[in-house]
Amino acid sequence: MKRYKLDLMLSVFVILFSLILIIFVIPKQIRVPDDLKGTYLSPSALPSGYSIFLLIVGVVLLISTIFSKKLLEEKEKTVDIDKKIKKESFLITIKLWVIFFIFMILLPYLGMLVSSILFMFFTILYFGNSSKKMAISVSVIVPGLLYVFFRFLAGVPLPNGFLLDYFF
Repeated sequence: MKRYKLDLMLSVFVILFSLILIIFVIPKQIRVPDDLKGTYLSPSALPSGYSIFLLIVGVVLLISTIFSKKLLEEKEKTVDIDKKIKKESFLITIKLWVIFFIFMILLPYLGMLVSSILFMFFTILYFGNSSKKMAISVSVIVPGLLYVFFRFLAGVPLPNGFLLDYFF
């Protein structure tokens, strides 16, 4: 029952928070020039998109909480959380933070593209059960497409890193 109340309060909070962002904060705090209103790359597009996504997540959590009340009550009676699983989850989280910290250190030196490729490659190898070929292809294609989109289509300057400034 405790879990049900927590999920219910969390879902209501997320829904209210996202509605406040969508209705009050974003329209009042983000100035959109007249020539960019209604375009996909306006300054308010990304915050609005995240807020709408947050609203959807809150609604889904609310619906799933309401429909799964009986399942949660049965689970709370029968499930004991294993300490080994907690420890493994903690270690995985620490390893991911170490990989992310290395990414942040490499970013000024290697730039966004190369650092993202390395970050995705090692993350996929560590967390995924895929082959090295799959890890290489995904870690090159996804950051490459994102780099091309932001750098050339959206016009957002991304850091090259001072080691790669010699080449570009």
